[in-house]
Formats: sequence, C-alpha cells, structure tokens
Amino acid sequence: MTEPAWITTLRDAVRREGYETVERKIEYSRTSIDAVLKGTYGASTDRVQASVEGAYRTAQVRCPVIGDMLGREICIQEQRRRFGADTELRARFRRTCPTCAHFMPQKKGGDNA
Repeated sequence: MTEPAWITTLRDAVRREGYETVERKIEYSRTSIDAVLKGTYGASTDRVQASVEGAYRTAQVRCPVIGDMLGREICIQEQRRRFGADTELRARFRRTCPTCAHFMPQKKGGDNA
C-alpha cells in the first residue's frame, strides 16, 4: 500500500533536516511526528497534514480576509495566534478565521502533544 504524499514528504523532511527543524517548521513535537509516521497518531491527522503541506509542499488557500491566495502555513499561523486586535487586519483575521472553510479548530489544551 502506498502512503499519502504528505506522509512521504514528512518522512523525507525528517531524514533530510532532522526532527528539531521539522518540529519548528510544522509546530508539532517529535512524539506527534513519530506517531504520525508509524500510523499510531491517536487523533485526526488533518491539522498535521495541513502543516506539512504548508511548510513543505507550498499549499495555498484562498483567504477571505485578504481576498487572495495565502500560503497554508500562514493560514494555520493566523488561526493559532492569540487574540490581538492591534491592527484592523488582525481583528479581521480573528473574526473571520472561525467561519472560514479552511479553519481547523485546535482541541482544548492544543493538539500539539
């Protein structure tokens, strides 16, 4: 059975760059990365997949806030930011992200085990 392309990308990134670099880029711990690669991750891998594709496969989404294409990794970063209405754009992200088709809510306590 062939593994999904994003898993292959993650596996190759770990071999090439090491866990520490990959952890920083996708914002998941080594434990989570290992579980995903072994197929034992105890939750949906949708967020992990989005992080890998954003960081390594230059995935893009159409952002309703900016009205244009936005890198998936930036989309995820905006979703994870703590509230801060220091600019009108930040406030628009905060209001719009939870209603967006690309929104991936974090579990309580985070899913970044």
